Amino acid sequence: MGFRMKFAAPIFFAAIAARAEAPAAGKNFTVTAPAIAMIWVAPGTFTMSATHGSGDDTVVTLTRGYWLGRTEVTQAQWAAVWEVYPLPSLFKGSERPVEKVDWLLAMGFCAKLNARERAAGLCLRAAD
Repeated sequence: MGFRMKFAAPIFFAAIAARAEAPAAGKNFTVTAPAIAMIWVAPGTFTMSATHGSGDDTVVTLTRGYWLGRTEVTQAQWAAVWEVYPLPSLFKGSERPVEKVDWLLAMGFCAKLNARERAAGLCLRAAD
């Protein structure tokens, strides 16, 4: 299982490549270099079902929207951001997802991607 990138509001990219402004809440966008398509997840309420039908479902309310990677992070995207080898994947292939990533590695990937964006002048800022 790969991992998806999640940028929780109110933190988001203030500018993306050719964009002169931040991605708008409610709108999808693409992080560049490497291209990572992000989709908007709107705030709302849903029922999170328990596994194996154990009956202890939980009602979850998201009070703020956030952006989530449309697909798992591929090995090519991972290598473009985090130049650590070997790749954290058992099944090799540039378009396959990285599937052996723990929480710390995922957070490190996001931090490195954010640092690259900031270095390119595409800094992060808090929402107004």
